[in-house]
This record gives sequence, C-alpha cells and structure tokens, in this order.
Amino acid sequence: MINLFNYLFPVQRFSDFDSQTLSHNLRMHLSDGVLFFFGMSMISMQTVIPVFIEQAGGTAVAIAAVQALSIIGMNLPQLLVINSGFNPPKLLPLILRYSGLYRLMFLVIGIYAFIIPLFSPDTAVFILAVLIISPAILGSLAGPLWFHLMFLTTPVNLRGRLMGVRQFIGALLGVIGGYVVKLILDGLPFPVNFGTIFLIAFVFLLGSYLFLMNVKEPDRIIEAGQTTVIRLKERIGSVLKQDKNFRNYLIADFLSLMSFTSTSFFAVYGIAKFGLKPGTAGAYTMVMMATMSAANIVFGIIADRYGHKVNIQILTIAAFLSVVTALTAPSAFLFGIVFVFTALILAIQGISRMSFLAELCEEKERIAYIGILNSVTAPALLFGLLSGLLINYWGYEIVFVIDGICSAAALLIITRFVVNPRKIRAD
Repeated sequence: MINLFNYLFPVQRFSDFDSQTLSHNLRMHLSDGVLFFFGMSMISMQTVIPVFIEQAGGTAVAIAAVQALSIIGMNLPQLLVINSGFNPPKLLPLILRYSGLYRLMFLVIGIYAFIIPLFSPDTAVFILAVLIISPAILGSLAGPLWFHLMFLTTPVNLRGRLMGVRQFIGALLGVIGGYVVKLILDGLPFPVNFGTIFLIAFVFLLGSYLFLMNVKEPDRIIEAGQTTVIRLKERIGSVLKQDKNFRNYLIADFLSLMSFTSTSFFAVYGIAKFGLKPGTAGAYTMVMMATMSAANIVFGIIADRYGHKVNIQILTIAAFLSVVTALTAPSAFLFGIVFVFTALILAIQGISRMSFLAELCEEKERIAYIGILNSVTAPALLFGLLSGLLINYWGYEIVFVIDGICSAAALLIITRFVVNPRKIRAD
C-alpha cells in the first residue's frame, strides 16, 4: 500500500514543497475525501433523499423544491465568498467551522427522522426540507476556502490525480454503501430506516473531518487584487458582449442545468412505476457509484487527451439518453440504466464544467468568469421548482420530455457554436 501511494504521489519530485509535509497532507486529503464520498453516497441527493421526502409525505413539488434550493444554496453563498475578495491569513479554522456545522446537520437530520411521526405530514416535510437545504448553504461557505487550501498544499501536477483517486476509491466504497442502504431501507420500518442511514453516514463524515483537521496549512502572504462584487457586476455586460465563445458556452450550460432536473425524480418515478420497495434506492445508488468509479478515470483521460468540450458533449448526450430510458424502459432492471447515465452526468460535470470554463479565459480573469457563470446560469435552477408543479398536473413524463429537449439543444450549441479553446491556442 505504501509503495502504491509513493507511485501515485512521488512527492520527492516537487522541490517547492517539503516532502514530509506534502506526503502528510496528501494522505490527509485522500483519507478525508474517501470517507466523505463514502458517507455522502449513503444519503445521495439523486436516490435516497427524494425517496425519504416522499415517504415522509412530500409531493413532487417538495422534492423539486428541496433539490433546486439545495443547488442554489450551494452556489449563491459561494459566489458571495468568491466575489467579496475574502482571503483570511489562515483558512483551516474557518473551513473547520463551516464544514463541521455542515456535517453536524446530517446528525440532526438523523435524529429528526426518528421523531417525524410526531408531526403532521406537511409540517414534517417542511422541517425536513429546511434541514436538508441547510448543509448545502454551510458547505458552500466552506467550499471556496477548502479549494484554496487544497491548491496551497498540493502541487499543480498532483491535484488532478489526488481528486481522481479520492473520487475513485470513494465511489467504489459507495457501491458497498448502496448495498447497506438497500438492506436498511428494506429491513427496518419507516422512519427508523432513514434515521439509521443518516446516523451511519454522519459517522463516516465525522471520520473525514478528523483527517481534515490534521492538514498542515502553510504560512503565506496575502495578495491584493481580488474581484469585488461591484467590479463583477460591471464586467458581466462587457464580457458577455465581447466574448462570443464564452457567451455560447453560458447558453449551453444554462440548458444543461435545466436538463438535469429529471435526475431528482428518477428514483421516485421508477419505484412508483414498477411497484418497487424503498430499498431499491440503495440498489440504484450501487449502480451510480459503480459507474462513477469508472467514469472518473475514463473521462479524466478523455479530458486530458481531447479536451473538456468532448466531455461536455458526452454529458448532454447522457442527459438526453437518461430521460429517453426513463420513458421507455419496460422493466425495473432496464430502468436501472437511467442511473448509469445519471452517474455519467455527475462525474463529467465534476470533471469538466469548471475546467472547461478555466480554459475559456485567461488566469487573471478566472474569478470573474466563475462569478459570471454562477450568476447567469443560476435562474436555470428555478426550473426545478416549476417542474414539481408540472408533475402534479401532467405527470413526470412532461418534465422528462422538456429536459430531453433542453439537453438536445445544449448538445447542438456546444457542438456548433462553442470552439474548443485548445484548438484556438493551437491555431
């Protein structure tokens, strides 16, 4: 195991880092990430949480609202942190504060699950929704700071490898986590089953936190020049007017985000359509995690060799095929293919969405472009709220059809109107 670690992370090659400190930090980051991904796989937003909300008495509107507001919660506070230029001399104390509160919320959800029967269905679902959205906001506050810490403590040539190995091992363990979820959901009554799952997930998230605590943060000099909120607002118009390639990518990204709405409903729709047990959410999680473990490697290689544009094209194809499969699958077994495509969407988005953006602009413009991307595309997430109402009146199928159209349009735009920045540099 030690030899494998040294092969994957040859710390002696990086003279700018103390080899012992670098080796220590890589081990802490790796262990933190693996346990974090494993814990989160047991409470997946695509499979477990939608079923939990439905079992608690929630409608499609509640499921859509929780998903949409969680994603908005992950973006807007993060945007404020990025734009404010907030750059404290020590990052780790703040990271530990917000990420600790983030993890604590899952303990609260687990405890709350046991007392859900004490409340009326409407009240129970409302409280559950608030509790599920809260970690997204807290995680968003920690996210930019954590990425900054990771960049400070990891050489540029090891960052991609570190993230890939974290996600690969975490996703493999997630297959086991999905199996455990299936056993618990089918073996225990509601709401004890969901409460137990969240408590187990919290234990692994707490374990990841202990490794995060032991990262050694280097001393650094704070540099000025961060993009402020005012400057960002002033720049949005000029950037969109002058950078046609970026503008076209924003349109494609907007449509892609809309097309992902269906992923929130696949588990609930499949269970209802085929009369399956709630534990099927665990089986679907296993499919997702197994696919993601391979996808993280395959699409990382594709991105390095052919560029992130190819990955994003594949992402839109996967989004289209996911809704086609959901609409046409004749059996529960074949319906599971939906979660193969969902895993591809999640893996590629994590690998290529921001990485492609980084290639579209110069390094000094990167913070501004990230802010513009999150600002302009955020309204697409509101379709998640509208989709719940559409489902109540016309069923899940109408949302799947709309998402299919959005993904097809995104594929057309990214293929015809977005130029691969690597090709521009080569020319």
